Amino acid sequence: MSRALVGVRLAGVVLEAGCAWMWVMSPQLTAIYNAEFTARFFERLPWLGVFAPTGAAELDVSELVVRLEVGLGLMSLGYLGGLWAIGSATDDNARAETGGGADARLGWVVVGCAVLFRLTLLVLPGLFSTDVFSYVMYGRIAGISGQNPYVLAPSSFPSDPFLSWVFPFWRDQTSVYGPLWTDFSALLARVSGGLGNFEQVMVYRGSLAAIEAGTLGVLWWVLGKTKPKGRLACWAMYAWNPLVLFDLVGGAHNDVMMVALLLLGVGVIVRASGQQHGRTGEVRDGRGHPALDNSVGGAGRVAARTARAGNSRIGCTSAAGSDLVVAVAADESGLAALGRRGERTVGDQLGARSGRVDGGRRAPAATRH
Repeated sequence: MSRALVGVRLAGVVLEAGCAWMWVMSPQLTAIYNAEFTARFFERLPWLGVFAPTGAAELDVSELVVRLEVGLGLMSLGYLGGLWAIGSATDDNARAETGGGADARLGWVVVGCAVLFRLTLLVLPGLFSTDVFSYVMYGRIAGISGQNPYVLAPSSFPSDPFLSWVFPFWRDQTSVYGPLWTDFSALLARVSGGLGNFEQVMVYRGSLAAIEAGTLGVLWWVLGKTKPKGRLACWAMYAWNPLVLFDLVGGAHNDVMMVALLLLGVGVIVRASGQQHGRTGEVRDGRGHPALDNSVGGAGRVAARTARAGNSRIGCTSAAGSDLVVAVAADESGLAALGRRGERTVGDQLGARSGRVDGGRRAPAATRH
């Protein structure tokens, strides 16, 4: 077994320790705004009662912050160590020109750990965000009451049994979410509206987790088109990212739908671009440059260049996790597929129309119309 593979496994253990710490600490850290959900959780799983809040004296804010930082620190340490080890394994395989078995084992470890992290945070007994309670209530307004959540706030439905679960600050706030999410929430409300409050929340959490899992699959596909050599390392940048795990999975935020739709759109554009440049084996833009090299984010450029040079561990570490999504989304090569014959990027076409070409130089007067 290679040292890099051992390193990835150890990093995964450290990151999972951070997730497990968050799980154990979540009832205490969220007791001031999440006690009802936590109580229902342990009622349904009494064999986990040893982790339930004891009702002892409340911890002060500074101690709560320290406990939260311990968990996030472990997750971050495991994340950075994992990216370094994955990059080392990628470099070793490239130098030895091997792959097969070693790459497969490494890939299964990375994917397996990503799944384990998500399962741990999916069943948190204390939620670090109350947004999901608002999601359920807005869905009930649209799907059960047949009213408009953009016009009527939750407080307009005092007899709704779920209203008491909505955080008081948001009870007078109408929905701020887009119509697609509102329609989806209404559908979930019609399906789960007859269940208890706890079960309705878990239906939403499960649905968001399924969308996020689909995002991982789409990201893997997009990376296969844009950066096949550094695919696993760059995928882990997102899949192991503590911010993604804590906020999107643990916090059950509907941003996962936005990211999923973003990547689906990018995937369609990349596929069209790949058909035009398929002979190269790597998606390139209208100037012939590798796709990710034209991302607007500096982190994306660093990641792409270092991965292309065979040092993917540095590139992926420097690109700070979810910046990968922004880098791919901002890729000029995808937009170039929308241009005429794929010969120029959209930026070139816009520049030409305004009388500027090649980085802002004024075109000859004869060429301007």
